[in-house]
Amino acid sequence: MPRNSSHPKVEIFNFRIDPALKAAFTAATSADERPAADVLRDFMRAMWRGGSVVLSRQKRGGSPVK
Repeated sequence: MPRNSSHPKVEIFNFRIDPALKAAFTAATSADERPAADVLRDFMRAMWRGGSVVLSRQKRGGSPVK
């Protein structure tokens, strides 16, 4: 099946994380109704552009993810 995305996949980035961190991140992205992959892509683009990225739920009025 052909891809219909405006962002064609070029590379795959694999990394290992703690299962609790993955669960917390997935829950946070689900609560925001955004796929985890989109959040990670946005974070990587912001870092690449030299932007300051704060990953804290406190900024949005929630409690920080530990």
